[in-house]
Amino acid sequence: MTIRKNDLHAIYSCVKAGESAQVLGMSGVGKSNHFNNVLDPKNIKDYFDGENRPPILVRVNFHYAVDFKPRTVYSLMLEPLESLNRDEEDAELSKQIEVLHNKLLDVGDDILKAQRLFRQALRLVMRPESQKIYFVFDQFDKMLREAPSRLFSNLRGLRE
Repeated sequence: MTIRKNDLHAIYSCVKAGESAQVLGMSGVGKSNHFNNVLDPKNIKDYFDGENRPPILVRVNFHYAVDFKPRTVYSLMLEPLESLNRDEEDAELSKQIEVLHNKLLDVGDDILKAQRLFRQALRLVMRPESQKIYFVFDQFDKMLREAPSRLFSNLRGLRE
């Protein structure tokens, strides 16, 4: 870890402690590039060396959001999970997540069904139960302003 080593250490320390963190900066200063460093498997492996299963860090890019309805947010959170590369079981896992993701896209505005499908997909990814997953949100400030406040309570419920 040579690029922004102190920043990486600060973010990974929050991950290790199970805390939230935010990276603030004006447009164009390299926050998105920094996310790439945070999510780099080599950097994760270096920092979490010695842990049985390092956490899964997933970038959710809200640049692609057409709106901030729960179904859209859950969809953007699921999409990168379809391409996790952890072990030989991942091909089957990716197919299962893709099926659940497609079902989620078909539920329309039925938030309860969308939540259920999202939770089912997360349970698949988090096997064994000791596996931890962290979402790194890019362009979170716009989502924070425009998404329904209940969505944040629902995401908090997932954390617990």
